[in-house]
Amino acid sequence: MSYAPYMHNALMLFPMLILSCGGGVLSGPESPDTVAAPLDKRGGPPRDLGKATPDRARPVDRATPVDKKPAGPDRNLHTGPALPNKLKITYYYLAHEKDHSPGPPNETIVDSSCKPIATVSQKFYYALCIEGSGKLKDGRVINYWTKCSCAPPCSKGARICYKVLDAKKFPWGLGAKGNGLIPLRSWAVDKSVIPLGTVVYAPAWDGVMMPKVDGLGGWKHDGCFRADDVGGGIKGYHYDFFAGTRAMYLALSKVAGGKYKTWSTFTVHTNPGRCAYLKKP
Repeated sequence: MSYAPYMHNALMLFPMLILSCGGGVLSGPESPDTVAAPLDKRGGPPRDLGKATPDRARPVDRATPVDKKPAGPDRNLHTGPALPNKLKITYYYLAHEKDHSPGPPNETIVDSSCKPIATVSQKFYYALCIEGSGKLKDGRVINYWTKCSCAPPCSKGARICYKVLDAKKFPWGLGAKGNGLIPLRSWAVDKSVIPLGTVVYAPAWDGVMMPKVDGLGGWKHDGCFRADDVGGGIKGYHYDFFAGTRAMYLALSKVAGGKYKTWSTFTVHTNPGRCAYLKKP
């Protein structure tokens, strides 16, 4: 987190009753920024260096935590080594029951103890099997937990038990290491190609305006992502981009005339210094 220094007014009374005062707001130098995207310039709360008057305090940038880029020794210094092959893209998202509700509620979602969680339509049940996580009409967020024989079969025959998550802590579902998924930042990968937790840089996404959909997007991407998840169909040089919602996935597929549609290929760099802010502690 970077802080801008402040100089505050000071009043001093001298024996000869001479009153002198001076002050002003000084901004420190900006960090170099090769991406030049709005998200790359982050401020923070001013440090209390004295009794600043409220009207002289500098406004605080209210960026969301995931978009903040703390200054650091690696910031924007390098892109990291490129993988030997381009990666093809697919998308996944949090399946919402409200988007897949047509049909009678005839499939029962169960937990790892085979206790019922909810009874839903077959359409939603199959979507949940594919996406791995979903949100019920009552607001509960559920996530893939384990394969189990007591669950109804998915469209391809797999039987899956789910876990009800803390919706405030994990509003978008869980990644492969118990981490919360982040829309437009998390990827599901093949661990033999990109180890889980690896920060990656995809130049083709750098500078792309994220569509404003379902309360997401509306900002320029910097091309930085993190390998947060895995998937049964994610093999080799292939990544699954977590779009957050189905509507966002469809919107991303249409960006730049379809440049980012499913099965497009992208050059990907691993461990880029410019994306070090996404590394988990």
